[in-house]
Amino acid sequence: MIRNSAVNAAERSNRFTQHQRELDAQRNHVEQQRNQSMSMTARFLIFLVCPTCVGFMGLLMSYLDKRFDENFDENDGVKFDLDKDFIYPFILTLAVVSAIGFHTNGFRGDSKASPLISWPKVRKKKKIIHKIIVVDENGREVIESSDENQQSETKVDSKKRV
Repeated sequence: MIRNSAVNAAERSNRFTQHQRELDAQRNHVEQQRNQSMSMTARFLIFLVCPTCVGFMGLLMSYLDKRFDENFDENDGVKFDLDKDFIYPFILTLAVVSAIGFHTNGFRGDSKASPLISWPKVRKKKKIIHKIIVVDENGREVIESSDENQQSETKVDSKKRV
């Protein structure tokens, strides 16, 4: 009976350690997914604040354009076209941010942007040069190449000088 209880205790201990490892692996996986995704603050900044700032810059540029125009009349004031001056830059910036977000899989830092066109792989070709080394009667090496005989003669002359 004592032996069975010791075996059961060891078996329970093994089950507990195995369960603990599975829990740790699951926590690590959840933590990695949380680190890879964007926080709500970052999403708010990218998808709302950035296009809003660009829209207000469009309004500012429109105001400056109309204010410093030669035909500007102080009594009429400056009239804005909200669609042209704010909404169009806002929507274009939102479209660009969304396209970049889709292309980079949600602005994850670890993912690479996939190209639109997959170019073929470049294969490196090895250049094989056949050389024949001949030793003349004086003990000097004469290098002969199948296609570069003139260069081999200059190599031999440079060896004589040394």
